Amino acid sequence: MPQHLPNRVKMVEVGPRDGLQNEPKAVPAATKIALIERLAEAGLPVVEAGAFVSPKWVPQMADSAAVMAGIARKPGVSYPVLVPNMQGYEAARAAKAEEIAVFGAASETFSRKNINCSIDESLDRFAPVCEAAKRDRVRVRGYVSCVLGCPYEGEIAPAAVAHVASRLRDLEDGKEQASLAEAQRYVRNITAEADELNPPTTTTTTIPPGGTVPSTVPTGTTLPPAAPASPG
Repeated sequence: MPQHLPNRVKMVEVGPRDGLQNEPKAVPAATKIALIERLAEAGLPVVEAGAFVSPKWVPQMADSAAVMAGIARKPGVSYPVLVPNMQGYEAARAAKAEEIAVFGAASETFSRKNINCSIDESLDRFAPVCEAAKRDRVRVRGYVSCVLGCPYEGEIAPAAVAHVASRLRDLEDGKEQASLAEAQRYVRNITAEADELNPPTTTTTTIPPGGTVPSTVPTGTTLPPAAPASPG
């Protein structure tokens, strides 16, 4: 089976938002800022810095404005934030966000349990956000979650994914980005099946401390430990 691989891959780091929002204990804003700055220094072009959502439901993101104010923004790096509605968008703009992300799901059950509304209702909420972003020249990326499977519904039909992606494309005038997101357990199942048909070829390269990271890093590369964060 022929493989159609892209010529270019864009890495979007979501750990400071998607990872830290699930931590059971509060993570200080200073720690988040240090993490974001180190990820940018590592060469990542996009580092999702926070989310302007209800602190009642996502308390770990309540300090996103302070994080955005505290990071030293590196030229050429984007620091998008997640917004669910116009209230979140206005807070993001007040924090000088230059890129935002909106999110929907390809699973009706997941959408209702996660954000308490249907798929189409969630997309309707994004319409004024995308209009405002277009007016303010703020970049937009649309997330579609549960593109392969859902913890409540199981496998998701490709047509459901296409519907959400198409709606997001229309909201963004087809000029922005749509990210297809999935939990690791479903990706693992798909990639395992693909590997049976096309066994992957991997190259292992070890880069010593102080060495130079090549512009294209092969699969299996071992990177040196990061330098300790600066105090304060």
